Amino acid sequence: MVLVATTDPGAAGTRSVAQSATAANRSNGRGDVMKWPSLITGVLAAAVTLAPSAAADRDTDFARDLHTYGIYGQRDYNAWLAKIACKRMDRGVDENAHDAAAFVHTNLDRSTSTEQAWQFLAAGMRTYCPHQLGRLDAAARP
Repeated sequence: MVLVATTDPGAAGTRSVAQSATAANRSNGRGDVMKWPSLITGVLAAAVTLAPSAAADRDTDFARDLHTYGIYGQRDYNAWLAKIACKRMDRGVDENAHDAAAFVHTNLDRSTSTEQAWQFLAAGMRTYCPHQLGRLDAAARP
């Protein structure tokens, strides 16, 4: 874009090239249309930048839950394991909470107790698949 400045501030009818182009765009309706892509891009960039990551928050909350039970380890691995346990129940691979707890126990550290495996499973179900909590209740019944 080339700007042309006038030396005579009182010169009537004198416009810069930029002013002429802007006036032409407004007269044919393109001025407002040209602003929309920039506006939309700005809004999307702000939304992506400012939006909190829900998955990261759930994974962090899950890790905090596990720490209350004395279960430590890589946060990403533990979250992944809990999500896999949920998928296995959703798909019928593990028919009940006993099967799911056995799967979890097998994939946790060797020093993990059976009680901790159940605590891990319960925390995972509360966090990632609350619709499966009925299986946990069923396992608690004699």
